[in-house]
Amino acid sequence: MMKKLFFSAFIIVFALSACNKNESNPAEPKKEVQPDPKIEVSYAFKENLAHANGEHGNRARVFIHKNALEKEFLLQAEVITQSMIPMFENLKSRVVMFSQRDGRLFLFENTKGLTVTDVLEQDYLITEFPILSESSDGYLEFDFNQGMKKLFVMGDWRAHENTPKFEEMFKVTPLSYSYIHNVKFNNKNQFVIQQVAQTAGEDASTVRVKYYLSPYQPDLSFEPTRAPFDFNKKGYFEASPLLTSSGNPISFSTKFNHKKTIVYAISANTPQEYRQAIRDAVLYWNKSFGSKVVDVIDAPQGVTAPNSDYNVIQWVPWDSAGFAYADAQMDPRTGEILHAQVYFTSVFGFKSKFKAKLILNQLKNFNIKNLKRASLMGFQNQALCDMEVSHRLVSTLTSLLSDENMTDEKILEASKDYIREVVSHEVGHTLGLRHNFAGSLATNYPVSERPQIMSKYLNDQEAPAGLIASSSVMEYNDFLEAMIIGDQIEKSLSPLSYDEKAIRYLYYKNDYDTQEWPLFCTDEHTLQGFTDCQRFDVGRSLAEFAQSGVQEQIDNVPYTLMQAYIQAKAKGPDYPSLPVDKVTFDIKEMAKRVLASRQQLLTTLTSEGKLLKVHRQFAVVDSSNEDRVKDLQQEVLHQEMKDLGGFDKIVSPIEPGFAQSQYEVFETILNSGRYSSGTGPYGDTYEFSENEKSIMKSRVKDFYIKFEEELIKLSTDQLNHTQYVDNSLNQPLADSNLKFLESYAFSTTNSVNSYSVEVPKTNVDLDQEIAASTGDQQELLKKCKENREAEECKSIVVKTLILELPEFRLKQELRKESAKLLSSEHSESIIWNLKAKEESKKSFEELLGQALKIKSIEEVKAWDLSKFPSPAAQWILENQTIYGLLAQ
Repeated sequence: MMKKLFFSAFIIVFALSACNKNESNPAEPKKEVQPDPKIEVSYAFKENLAHANGEHGNRARVFIHKNALEKEFLLQAEVITQSMIPMFENLKSRVVMFSQRDGRLFLFENTKGLTVTDVLEQDYLITEFPILSESSDGYLEFDFNQGMKKLFVMGDWRAHENTPKFEEMFKVTPLSYSYIHNVKFNNKNQFVIQQVAQTAGEDASTVRVKYYLSPYQPDLSFEPTRAPFDFNKKGYFEASPLLTSSGNPISFSTKFNHKKTIVYAISANTPQEYRQAIRDAVLYWNKSFGSKVVDVIDAPQGVTAPNSDYNVIQWVPWDSAGFAYADAQMDPRTGEILHAQVYFTSVFGFKSKFKAKLILNQLKNFNIKNLKRASLMGFQNQALCDMEVSHRLVSTLTSLLSDENMTDEKILEASKDYIREVVSHEVGHTLGLRHNFAGSLATNYPVSERPQIMSKYLNDQEAPAGLIASSSVMEYNDFLEAMIIGDQIEKSLSPLSYDEKAIRYLYYKNDYDTQEWPLFCTDEHTLQGFTDCQRFDVGRSLAEFAQSGVQEQIDNVPYTLMQAYIQAKAKGPDYPSLPVDKVTFDIKEMAKRVLASRQQLLTTLTSEGKLLKVHRQFAVVDSSNEDRVKDLQQEVLHQEMKDLGGFDKIVSPIEPGFAQSQYEVFETILNSGRYSSGTGPYGDTYEFSENEKSIMKSRVKDFYIKFEEELIKLSTDQLNHTQYVDNSLNQPLADSNLKFLESYAFSTTNSVNSYSVEVPKTNVDLDQEIAASTGDQQELLKKCKENREAEECKSIVVKTLILELPEFRLKQELRKESAKLLSSEHSESIIWNLKAKEESKKSFEELLGQALKIKSIEEVKAWDLSKFPSPAAQWILENQTIYGLLAQ
């Protein structure tokens, strides 16, 4: 129990610790624990002759000299998962000591910075190694492989909000099988042991683990930077927190020692046409430093990431993997980054129309979730940045290929600029910077101008002057914004505003007034409800993004369908052509993408949504001012929507005729001849026959009918799961929901079905009629009073109606859901829907009155529907249900 209380206090104190920018280097080791500076003096290895003679087992024998016992060494490790293509990840760096006790060799992590006091003896045991022999010259041979039969899965990088629990630092994954593959000394004074292993469990993976041992010799010229306490202006990755004697933890931001040139190496397999773009991306950061701190070279042949000698930017020939990531290792006591690498797949190199088609085809089958890395066990163990862009690239390449004026030259230039932006993003991570998803809020052009800007960029092969696409390359910028930034990087223009300030704070400890910092939000903030802090959003306002995002996605759909047919027709040498009638589409997923931007806007209209641009106007948001913040947030959002024509211009229903009009777009594209024949993604020629075109048209017509239904279902579901806050927008929001309701629940087709039915007369008072009549007529009326069902009474108590029942546009289930859109549950205001609800009931009563020939819906209650034609009875019952829902 005391242990749990201690670690809870640890985390709380960490969150409250003050920020001291002038921190001395805490890493200098005591002389008594310093080993010989040359690693070869402390360790040795020999070839395993048993293995050389054909026996199984380790390929090398490992030795440690007794003089190296009880000395501090830096232990670093990399795990390389052997998946479709090797993927690397750095593990937690540790300052360790070997100790011989009772005839066994133990490995301990040094407790400096991990304990509150050294008065009480403490040991952090990592593992035990069997001692195989002891030589007369002081060397102990030990079984390194046996001691490392478990893989420590904690990563080196930390996020401010994800400080791990103490016990997680020693979390392991067991290995089923393993052996020492090779051992060597490298030119960085490191003893390198490479182990090949298979992780245990059902999801077993084969991994290569490289362990690096070196004398712990921290660079005393390095000046650590205390991790900033204010996480609302800037964000950096951090080394593991160190405990002081007071119990307060100290966290240092991770960074290179900028007093030495930080050199990146472009992997030797990088295509020549992209080398300069990558150089530009690396050197971009010198603009932020204000001097030449960063440099770039070509890596020697054979040097690949991860490599402790080079900061490698690794080009990975993998056209189906739409992602890049960065990783690094650091001194665990100071946060100094010792080496880093960037993993960069060839998917970004769409250098021609042919290559773009090939990548597009492969991206559609890629899912990053299918990739396994051995130590991905929580955020703290992930790579520094997994920029997964598959879906965005599919949309981008589809759009580029749909441009009839697109040339190979234009596509190559666009891909170079894209690479400049993406590589500068990943290099920024290796310099210590975290994401800034608020970068897009600095945009200085309206979203409505993006199509014209894209057209001008592609035609001129450069971005229009004066554009601000983002405040940071650490944003996940959309394709157009990424190309603009890439073009600006090529021209060596000024650094983006956030990037410059973030670098100068981290490396030079320059601070700025709050108002000087561009807006900042990172991964943590995206989970806190900030709807204008999202990956790949565009525009300076959430309203702009919501308005443009829906139409942009809809416009892309017909080209997406066409590309799918082309890829099926020309699948490549390894797969037979797929008949066009076998091509399928994920309608639900496509609908989700269309309406994704709208969901963020709706969330902001609830008590859960938050606008970063409003919250950052306040030093703190708490119970004392949260109501004011919420009110201001709604005022800002209201004005932004008003500037765009109002809420109903941004959030509007799918109108009748949508499916037909969108089908006609596809039909026009197909009939244009541009796609009737050509070259597929793998270089094979294709040609659609007239019969195939006919099948495609029929299938796409059916697709759009279902697609329209799915969009209606999803848009209704979005609104039905939104509870608006109580503010001045009540009436416009109710009016907007009313438009959805009328369009979805009331909308009819041109088809009308007529039915003849008999219903009770509503204005017959038999008692009054009896009193006023005499003779046979009076007797008949008396009989009818006793039995209205008598045949001779029909003319007196029953009338014949010709019902004119229109067919409704949508299925009953969709109508029922849309009839709930004015429910009282959809707002915190109890009066938000009063006017709109009355209008909806009145409108629907008029529709029913015309169809059923009634003056009041109450008349229907007296009707015996069992005697009606089944379709007429069903129509009435269904619409009684709709009417009942309107009253809720």
